[in-house]
Amino acid sequence: MSNLKPKIDAKQFSIDKNIMSSSKISSRSEQKIIPQVQIEIEFNSFEKIDLDNTFHLQELEKVCPVWLIQQSHPEDRDLFMSLSRFDHRNKTFVVGCMRNDGLIISFKRRKLSCMYGKWITRKGTHPNSILFMRIFTDNKPIYIVEGHRDSLTATLLGLDYIMLPSAGYKYRDKSLLLVNEKRKIIALAEDKPAFDAMCLLMEKFGTGNTLILESLGTKEKKVDLSDYVQGFKSIEEVCNELPH
Repeated sequence: MSNLKPKIDAKQFSIDKNIMSSSKISSRSEQKIIPQVQIEIEFNSFEKIDLDNTFHLQELEKVCPVWLIQQSHPEDRDLFMSLSRFDHRNKTFVVGCMRNDGLIISFKRRKLSCMYGKWITRKGTHPNSILFMRIFTDNKPIYIVEGHRDSLTATLLGLDYIMLPSAGYKYRDKSLLLVNEKRKIIALAEDKPAFDAMCLLMEKFGTGNTLILESLGTKEKKVDLSDYVQGFKSIEEVCNELPH
């Protein structure tokens, strides 16, 4: 695994989805927007993940295998831990949503007893408008993954990656053309909506890139990157089996 430190340059940045209809702008302006400083304070008020804490481990294993954390490169593990918390009150894992400038702009709880579904976003924040990139080598494949959970998994694997925040994300920027045109771009889709969204995103890359679209699951069973690694016991095995 590369020892190069992640850096923010022309290849690593965040993209805000600011192009909206006037009606959407009006609707959003009426909502209460939470200041970034408050979000960071709230996120850091949650417990840091402790691998010796039984409650933490039980939740952590629903996000990724513990061996993945133990085997990860120290810099990858540090980033994972900086974005991971435990909400003691709700007994759930919390992921911080970070821009590439290092600011926490939101967080998501894996579950809440009072709400249906998973990965509940902090009200008054819009993390799914940000396309996150972590690219810190010059020649490895760049993977496209969907969602903050898969972003955490890709981080621990030491992958160069782009995180599509959701299948509903609409990309309206030409910045991906800055990615080295000799890179291989591999999109890992878990279902048809993700497949379609990744197809649209891949159209934005320069024509010199090699583009590959892969499905980790089947028609009968959705499998994302975080589900995929559950069947392995080492990072080396996973990276050898991933399309590359």
